[in-house]
Amino acid sequence: MQFKDPNAFIKELLKTQRPIPYYWPGMKVVNAKGPEILGTLKAPQALGPGEFKNLIASDDVQLLDTRNMLGFGGGHIPGALNIGYSSSISMWGGWLLDPKRPIAMVTPSEGDPVEVVKWLVRVGLEKFVGTLKGGMDSWTKAAGEFVTVTQMSVQELNKQKGDKNLQILDVRAPSEWDHGHIPNARYMFLPEISKRMGELDKSKPVVVYCGTGYQASIGSSLLKRGGFDVQSVPGSFDGWLAAKYEVEIPAKAGKAADTKRG
Repeated sequence: MQFKDPNAFIKELLKTQRPIPYYWPGMKVVNAKGPEILGTLKAPQALGPGEFKNLIASDDVQLLDTRNMLGFGGGHIPGALNIGYSSSISMWGGWLLDPKRPIAMVTPSEGDPVEVVKWLVRVGLEKFVGTLKGGMDSWTKAAGEFVTVTQMSVQELNKQKGDKNLQILDVRAPSEWDHGHIPNARYMFLPEISKRMGELDKSKPVVVYCGTGYQASIGSSLLKRGGFDVQSVPGSFDGWLAAKYEVEIPAKAGKAADTKRG
């Protein structure tokens, strides 16, 4: 698309620009001093269940679980934030983790903690204090406490979408919501869940979906930590479309950078 009118170009640019990540201002400082050399990065110290439990007992420590949606949902340490093991950790870690606070992590059995460190260092997250040795298997064998997040299929969600006691939450980008969403859903931008969860009714269950399920699991972990009865949807909107279920399209699209939707 070409614009001959500069004002029209600026208007279109501002309309389509996505929300600015919270970590960008901090990255100016990181970029100015230069990041750590990735080849020298080391894995956080592997700690047994007892030591790991003592570590995360501190309110200052952030607990990051990097397993996939189904693994996390099947059982995780209370209070954990779930961001699945992939390079997307960089983006969502930058949005949701505090660079001033230490990070302890749980990784999948096939995952390498050093890879997680590499992904997160890129967005200014450098304080890694430990990883759970043996993963959740060692935790449960040591009688470590765990909680679960139930999964809801798109088929079941389609059956229940008219239930007024069910809160359906879309956590995709604002522009994705504008192109179509599940009927009776409400919108909340994923990085804003922690500060906006008070807008949800804690007495009613919440079902979270996104595009594929990856972000839904992040959102579900935040709501679970906040004390909500929450479920996530594997496959999410991609699965919904594949099943050819009804899609609701807003009458008017908002600005891509505006995270509020009616």
